Amino acid sequence: MFTILAANVKDVFGNISPPPGSESFANPIAGLSTVIIVGIRMALIVAGFMVLIYLLLGAIDWITSNGEEEKLKAARLKMTNAVIGIIIVVAALGIFLVVTTDILGIIKRDGSGGWQFSLPSINQCVPLNGACTVGGMACCSGYTCNGATCQP
Repeated sequence: MFTILAANVKDVFGNISPPPGSESFANPIAGLSTVIIVGIRMALIVAGFMVLIYLLLGAIDWITSNGEEEKLKAARLKMTNAVIGIIIVVAALGIFLVVTTDILGIIKRDGSGGWQFSLPSINQCVPLNGACTVGGMACCSGYTCNGATCQP
């Protein structure tokens, strides 16, 4: 008969390890914050390239206008719209950052200069008046004092 021991399986197939980079998605909040940060960065990169292309197209229209007033006006308008567009993108990003960092406190800077999202959680216990306290911390309704901790 052919038998395989559990110890021999690891010798044959090796240990299973998660793929690299998957540790940032172990926590759903951290994963969501990573997706949001990457989305913001990608939007800024795409907006920057679009402004650059639109400015270049306006410059090409300006050069190829041969002094015709209507073509010059269209080229000037195209370049003006590109500059106004990047100003709107930067202003929207600034307003977003002010609202999320200073007003709501959702985004915080970490020590390495990156951004960390700390989204509020529905499952957090909010202390209620009249609840028992453990070490100065109030237990929520439905929780009881058990030694040094609040437990459901």
